Amino acid sequence: MSDAKYFQRGKIHDLRAELGSDRKDPKHTKKKTAMKKIVANMTMGNDMSPLFPDVVGCMNVPVLEVKKMVYLYLINYARSKPDLAVMAVNTLAKDAEDPNPLIRALAIRTMGYIHVDRILDELCRPLHRALKDKDPYVAKTAAICVAKLYMHNREMVEKEGFLDQLKGLLNHDNSTVVANAVAALMEISDRSDHFDFTLDVSQANKLLTALNESSEWGQAYLLDAIMRVVPQEAEDAELLADRISPRLQHANSAVVMTATRVILYLTNYTPNEDVVNALLRRLGPPLVTLLHSGPEVQYVALRNILLLLQRKPDVLKNELKVFFCKYNDPIYVKMAKLEIMVRLANDSNIDEVLPELKEYSSEVDVDFVRKAVRSIGRCAIKIESAADRCISALVELIQTKVNYVVQEAIVVIKDIFRKYPNRYESIIGTLCENLDSLDEPDAKASMIWIIGQYADRIENADELLDQFLEKFLEETAEVQLALLTAIVKLFIKRPSVGQELVPKVLKFATEESDNPDLRDRGFIYWRLLSTDPVAAKAIILSDKPAISTETDNIDSQLLQELLLHVSTLASIYHKPASSFIGGIKPRKLMPSKALVFRNQVRTGLPQDAPDDVNPYATGAMNNPYADDVALSPMHAQPQVNINDLLDLDMGGGYDDSGADVGGAFGDPDTSNPSYGGLNDLGFGNSSFIMSQHDQQQIQSQTPNQGQSQNPYGGYGGQYGNGISGAGIGGLSQSDVLSGLGGSAGYGAQGSQGYGNQGGHSAHSAASTLGQLNTHANNPFAAPSQPQSPVYNPSGTGSFPAGHSGALVASMVSQVPMAAPPTASLGTPNPLATLDPFAKTSSNTATATPPPPSNSYQQPSGSGITGALAGLSLSSSSGTGGDLASLAMDIHGANAAPKVLLLSAQNGKGLEISGTFARRQGVMYLDLTLANKALQPLTTQGILFNKNSFSLVPGNLDVRGPIFPNAAVETSVALRVEGLPQPSTPVNNLQIALKTSVSILYLQTLVPLHILLSPDAPPLDATTWVRTWGEMGEERQSTRSVGAVASTAPGVSERTAQRLKPFGIVTVATRVMDGVNTIYASSRMADGTLFLSEIKLTPVGQGTAVAVRTYASHLSALFLDVLDTAFNQSA
Repeated sequence: MSDAKYFQRGKIHDLRAELGSDRKDPKHTKKKTAMKKIVANMTMGNDMSPLFPDVVGCMNVPVLEVKKMVYLYLINYARSKPDLAVMAVNTLAKDAEDPNPLIRALAIRTMGYIHVDRILDELCRPLHRALKDKDPYVAKTAAICVAKLYMHNREMVEKEGFLDQLKGLLNHDNSTVVANAVAALMEISDRSDHFDFTLDVSQANKLLTALNESSEWGQAYLLDAIMRVVPQEAEDAELLADRISPRLQHANSAVVMTATRVILYLTNYTPNEDVVNALLRRLGPPLVTLLHSGPEVQYVALRNILLLLQRKPDVLKNELKVFFCKYNDPIYVKMAKLEIMVRLANDSNIDEVLPELKEYSSEVDVDFVRKAVRSIGRCAIKIESAADRCISALVELIQTKVNYVVQEAIVVIKDIFRKYPNRYESIIGTLCENLDSLDEPDAKASMIWIIGQYADRIENADELLDQFLEKFLEETAEVQLALLTAIVKLFIKRPSVGQELVPKVLKFATEESDNPDLRDRGFIYWRLLSTDPVAAKAIILSDKPAISTETDNIDSQLLQELLLHVSTLASIYHKPASSFIGGIKPRKLMPSKALVFRNQVRTGLPQDAPDDVNPYATGAMNNPYADDVALSPMHAQPQVNINDLLDLDMGGGYDDSGADVGGAFGDPDTSNPSYGGLNDLGFGNSSFIMSQHDQQQIQSQTPNQGQSQNPYGGYGGQYGNGISGAGIGGLSQSDVLSGLGGSAGYGAQGSQGYGNQGGHSAHSAASTLGQLNTHANNPFAAPSQPQSPVYNPSGTGSFPAGHSGALVASMVSQVPMAAPPTASLGTPNPLATLDPFAKTSSNTATATPPPPSNSYQQPSGSGITGALAGLSLSSSSGTGGDLASLAMDIHGANAAPKVLLLSAQNGKGLEISGTFARRQGVMYLDLTLANKALQPLTTQGILFNKNSFSLVPGNLDVRGPIFPNAAVETSVALRVEGLPQPSTPVNNLQIALKTSVSILYLQTLVPLHILLSPDAPPLDATTWVRTWGEMGEERQSTRSVGAVASTAPGVSERTAQRLKPFGIVTVATRVMDGVNTIYASSRMADGTLFLSEIKLTPVGQGTAVAVRTYASHLSALFLDVLDTAFNQSA
């Protein structure tokens, strides 16, 4: 405390006087005292920058303590006074050559901190000397200085050769210097796009030898460096793991956690499962020991244990009691322990876990109690045999009448009801007793869900829901959505009881709410109940997806990345490091012969994928070394059927009840045209084009009275004039969406499209809402007989023309059509008058004469309505309105001519041609879409099937419709994303293109050169030679490609320029025995490396090419790239 007197606000002029006093102070005591006061004031936040010239004058004082304080002052104020900081350059350079190593190191460290260009320029020479300094303290300080300098000026570090000097320090005799060099190299590698710090096994063994002599932090750095080793043999990984294992017993927690991370990394290169299990078992005791440290260390250990349990669930199965909470544990430690307790819970130990959780539920900390109650519910869901005991425990907690306990219990009981339907409904009465105490949105929403789900068993369900409905507009969106669905369920299950509540809630949702989700759901329910209650029942009361505690697991790909970041912030946040630290490269498993492709728990891979598929391996495919083994079951039978694209991840299909659950594009079912996928335009896949099913219908019925059996109708007319909507376009017996606006002619969207008025069907709400022939008092009974169609000339109840927003409506304003007969009315649907789309509809309807005009009219430019209104479209010639194509160069420098990908016959009128190109570093699929049909077509999306290169398309930007006999050119940007999946052939790409007609499937071959980046930095010659040797002749492929005039002057340079646009970057050239040889490297977007040796032989003999790559299955494709490059240039 002797220095406490200095922490007083000092006056600038007094301090300046003390610094300038030289008389009678041979030991510089006054200057030392003045500097202490200045540093103390800096610490307190007082501005001492006016003293800068005076402090710089003290740099020559030959007292180490004074120099330290002066350098500290310089570091603090040099950025704000860069001009004055230059004054210190000469003194700093002089100190860097001082005989005292402490002063030399101090000067180098200070210069590294001061980011002033003049000082950094002066730093290079002394830094070179310091890196070679015999004193280890100076050398280790210089190593860290290089890393600091790299953050400020990367070009200088690379140009001056500091990286090579750092690598040289790895062989230093002093372990502290080695550790600091490793730390600097790793920091630079993590932030550099051009430099990768890698080690081989022999270098790793040298680093491990230095462990015993290193400090604790030095050991942590040296261990972390082992993760830069990519073992090529399993024995190497096992040996390294055995040498690291003793560090698990270290007293320092950082060393223990770093050793844990390295061992987890090495298990990925160990194929022997017994060895892996033995290594993972070694991790248990050290991690348990960390739980006896301070709370901060405990929390770090617990968060990392949570990751380890997802990797190996049974690694701590016998250590359950260690995770029981202590009374004095901080809340964050208790929360983390609860997570682990639930993960370790099983049939054998649930009797220990459950009483412990019940005990925690009586604690005073509210958040902890909530978590404990939630954990009881998760145990019930996870362990079916313990569900009864967990329910009993939850009921006991509810009976305590503690508000937050009751509410949390209701939330978890809802999940238990979903997991085990029809098992625990006897406790509903107990839950309903606590309705008045609910004040949290989660609890209210859960209780409302329970009431709605079991409305047929709760006698006063309508009264309970009515209580919530009174404050509907005051509730949160979560509660409002739950209440809307619950009341609709009540109405479906008990129509007579719920018919008073339904109009209220639908009115609130659609007219008085600003929430778009709530409003849209209200309209959907309203429409469903008004038009087809049977379908409404099937949809709203369908089986819910099963729930499981496994949904809490981290995504397998993220888990693998987090396991490579154990004991870092990423493992605490459970987020990738790149998400919260800018400019850092993500860690990943590097390809190797020894890399084991283990399928992590719930990776999301297809069930038919081989067990050894590794979704985290880099390279063009999962295993770049698997040259001669089947990479996928897809290899067993060549894919000759393009319909395999139906396996695209678009969702879709049917559930157990037969209800359509179409995905993003929907799954067209050619065997049953009645069910089209649910797409963003609506239901049906019969728009524009007449299906085979409809053709059969036409043959048996009159042109104006044909009926389709499509219960969901189809957007647009299904047949008639021009196979569009000029006739009857889909009279359906229970057409939910027929009559959704539209007009005859092109894209008629009604069933009987008259001009631009919406059509209708026998049971369509668009014509006579609710005129459904139902049973006596049950609006959800299936109709016994279809009603006759009713003609509605005014489109009452219909959408306006073109409402769907994707088809060109009003292309023909009127269509000649005889008026259909008057419909006879059945028992009215009690919801008919509630239809928000038919406010003027009534329960009676009369036939109305057809429109007076029977002539077609050419649409004017303003006749386009709906979502296309306001767009000025060009004529059907030229580009068809694709304005983007006018300002974009479709063809890349090396783009092959477009080839036909899909004929008009197979594309239902759309002819597709395309090619691949690379422009400005971006890959593109250039397409020409030509409409050979008789009606306009629109494109709505594009998807790729999973492929060998993980290619994913961007947006398909085609503006407006493509008119008949018009063509549009567009480009789809491509990116590499997600997991690769092998294809046959390896570069096969399957494409799905969604149009207004249907989903079109096509396939093409991806040329490898678009995946090769011409801007990728070439390998240096030394690395090229070493890697060429490591790859070996067994991975070499040769071919003779196009010939060049090898004797012409400058041929090597011209050939190098010729190859670069194809992603083949020259490393070096040489001439031997009259033969020009080019050595080149190429790199794909995912890091796959190709090395090539190109010998330019005399004309007529061809060019001899040798290629080596770890991804040998791509060698032939790469040789094709070379062949193309030479032949195209020739």
